[in-house]
Amino acid sequence: IKMNRNTITFIILTLVGYVCIPLSVFSQQIDSTTILPENANKSYAEYEKEYLDIINSIQDAWQENSKWHNTNVVYKYGVPYSKAIRELRAHPEREKELRPVVDSLKRNRDIYSAISGKRQDSLQNARKLAFNRYFLVSGSAFKIVYQSRKSLSKQEMMMLYHKASKAVRKSDAGRAVIKYIKTAQIKEGDKFRSFYCFDSTGNRFNWHNITGKRTIIICDGLGCMTHGLGDIKSPSYYFQNLLKKYGNDKIQFIIFFHRKNMNQLKEQINMFGTEPFTCIADGGTVSSPIEIIYNVDTTPSVIYINEFGIIDKITEGVTKYIESFLANKM
Repeated sequence: IKMNRNTITFIILTLVGYVCIPLSVFSQQIDSTTILPENANKSYAEYEKEYLDIINSIQDAWQENSKWHNTNVVYKYGVPYSKAIRELRAHPEREKELRPVVDSLKRNRDIYSAISGKRQDSLQNARKLAFNRYFLVSGSAFKIVYQSRKSLSKQEMMMLYHKASKAVRKSDAGRAVIKYIKTAQIKEGDKFRSFYCFDSTGNRFNWHNITGKRTIIICDGLGCMTHGLGDIKSPSYYFQNLLKKYGNDKIQFIIFFHRKNMNQLKEQINMFGTEPFTCIADGGTVSSPIEIIYNVDTTPSVIYINEFGIIDKITEGVTKYIESFLANKM
């Protein structure tokens, strides 16, 4: 990134197939001379409320646009277009009959998609303006600095941390940023470093349980995987099938959920059908030790640990490497 004392580029998360990965959906240079609201003398609580009111309003509009998109783009024209094009490919002799139908559906799908896209762009711009205006005076807005840790150097993050208000520095987001800056991140080839977490019984998880085993930690994001697999429990079935194909008592899957307490963890386990696996959470809010120590920010990220406790690989999303790792018999 090109950056000086007054500029920063932000990366926002989007969904792609099996993974929610950081993409340049929109990026923006932040000019520190325009960050603070015009009357920069309000309380932290007032700035928080202003920012959250704006973001919640944008989120509501985003959800409404998503519903409109699904109704008018996906189901009204997109699905029929896909069916029509498949029918045409299967029966080229019906070209004269089916081509006008295909062209009409595609034309209308593209028209409504463009309308949806313009609304989405407008909402993205509104969100950028909110970040731009409040991220040094609102802890909720300052989360973007933590979330952009892969695109910023620690020096750049520290500069922004010091520019933020005292209340922001004391917020969950401020503490997450400073903890990340002060932590030496683990990389491939390093020894696995354990961290506090609890299991579905509420007890502290004992990381000695992975000793001598090839371990795969799936870091959240099972909901993102369903975009590629369909059924909300498909990721669990996928991992279960991998265990049937390659598994033995020296292979272990651990599913990490970014949840605050045992009840929330149990809800996720029930929702995604991950009862056959070891499921853990750490009670984090803005940040998580697994994010800070291993610098993972996509969902799911996957951490591969060999039988010697060495980090074999860290991937963004569930890639084909998972089968290579499992097929490497001990």
